[in-house]
Amino acid sequence: MEADSNPFAVVTMAHLQAQATSPNSANRRDAKFRLARRLYERGYTRQMILDLFRFIDWVLALTPARESEFEVALIAYEKEHSMQYITSIERRGREVGFQEGIEQGLEQGLEQGLEQGLEQGQALGRLAAMREGIVELLAMRFAVVPQEIVARLETIVDPAGLRQLLRLAATIDSLTAFEQALTDFA
Repeated sequence: MEADSNPFAVVTMAHLQAQATSPNSANRRDAKFRLARRLYERGYTRQMILDLFRFIDWVLALTPARESEFEVALIAYEKEHSMQYITSIERRGREVGFQEGIEQGLEQGLEQGLEQGLEQGQALGRLAAMREGIVELLAMRFAVVPQEIVARLETIVDPAGLRQLLRLAATIDSLTAFEQALTDFA
């Protein structure tokens, strides 16, 4: 089959190698290189080489590390024999597409980060409002709220705990009892 100049022989060999090897396999990388090299050696037209290589590239997919090794070997072969399996425009298009992908990924990451930051900021704002509500309620009921209580409230970040303390502030008999409950809570 290797000596056959029929393009379907190349397709068949690519398929057989895909079944026999894994994407991380050095054997697959080498088989892909041999098939690509044979495309040049068989004297196919440039368009036929490109079409067959696209198929080989698709069928014999490699891991990124193996793909890099393959590309290095193929580029060296192309330079040695003054050939190219893809045009410089196609190669540059891949690079530009890669750059655009990175930029788009960064933009999406920033947007998600901002959204998460906003959500966290809103959550922190709700916690601060709950703390203020507790202090206001205690001030309405008991006049002066010691700074010690305010400082202890600032350390509580659990919304459920703050809700519990808000209810307690509305129902407790004295500021001393609230302070004791707060000490037990924190």
